[in-house]
Amino acid sequence: MNIEGDLYFAAVEELQQQINLILDSGLKVLILRFRRTHLLASTGIMALGHLIKSARDKGVEVLFCGVHDEIRETLESSGILESIGQSHIFIANDQLFTSAQKALIEAKALLHQEESDKEP
Repeated sequence: MNIEGDLYFAAVEELQQQINLILDSGLKVLILRFRRTHLLASTGIMALGHLIKSARDKGVEVLFCGVHDEIRETLESSGILESIGQSHIFIANDQLFTSAQKALIEAKALLHQEESDKEP
C-alpha cells in the first residue's frame, strides 16, 4: 500500500480505515511504501503503532519501504523502528522501487518460512 503525502491527523483516519479493511482480508504480509512521505506527525506515529499491534494480533507481518532518512529518524526516536524491527524497514534510495523490491523479497521469505513452519 502506498502512503501518499505526509501523515498528520487529517490523513490518519482514512489510512486507518483502509488498513483495517486490508488486515481483515486474510493477508499475511503488509508492505507500506513511504516514498512520498516526508513528515510523520505524532498522530501518524500513534496510528502506525496501533497498526503494528493490530497486524501482529492478526498474524500479519508489516514491512515499511521507501523510507527516507527523516522518516527513519522519527520511527527510531518514537520506538516504532524497534517495535517493527530493523529487518522490516527498507530505506529509499535514488533508484526507484529498489526498497520495494527488497521488501517483496523479504515478504516472500516470510511467507516461505510460515509455510515451512506448518509442515510436519
